[in-house]
Order: sequence, then structure tokens, then C-alpha cells
Amino acid sequence: MFDFFMDRGGNFPAMDLLESADSYKLFADMPQVKKEDIKINTEEGNLLCISGKRISNYSNEDQHDIVFNERLFGSFKKCLRLREPINVDGVSAQFQDNVLSVTIPKVQSTKSKSFIDIN
Repeated sequence: MFDFFMDRGGNFPAMDLLESADSYKLFADMPQVKKEDIKINTEEGNLLCISGKRISNYSNEDQHDIVFNERLFGSFKKCLRLREPINVDGVSAQFQDNVLSVTIPKVQSTKSKSFIDIN
């Protein structure tokens, strides 16, 4: 089970999460967001948060003429609690064509032997 926490910004950004045996891959659509306005942080061993701001392209004068507005502007923060602990030092991110791609490796569990050799 995955938990989403939308702190600010409603359902922005739209995200997809893929899971393999050893990692998660997250893709987030971020139109009109600059790379330098995005922050990614981890907390509590399995919580990944993406925050930032999306600047409106409307002038102050245009703001008064808006009749209907579904696109969100301003600050956003979205957190995702993953099923398994993540390797924080191995998290990497890229931002290309307004899509944020984050690779999140899982902590590799050490398997112990079920039988002990007797010498």
C-alpha cells in the first residue's frame, strides 16, 4: 500500500510510480515549472517528497479577467510513502521536457543462512 500526502497544490503534479524488485521509478509531469524551482527530499526511511512552485504566466492585469481557471499556480508539495525502505544515498533525478524522473533504489535486504555449518 502506498500513501499519498498532498500538502499544497492539490493533485499537482500528476505522477506515475513503477516498482521493480530493486527500485521504484517515479515520473511527474511539471509543465511551466523550472528545474531550479523543484526540491526532492526523503524522510523517515521510506517517505519521498517533491515540492516546488509553478509561476503563473498571467500578468496582474490579466488576473482580473480570468473567468474560469483549473490550472494551479503557486507552491506545491506532494509526498509519497513507499512500501519499503529506500536507499537515500542512491536516489537520482532528471528533469527533461517538463517531466521529472526519479529513480529510487530500495534498501537491499541481507539474506541470512537458514542452516549453520558445524565444523
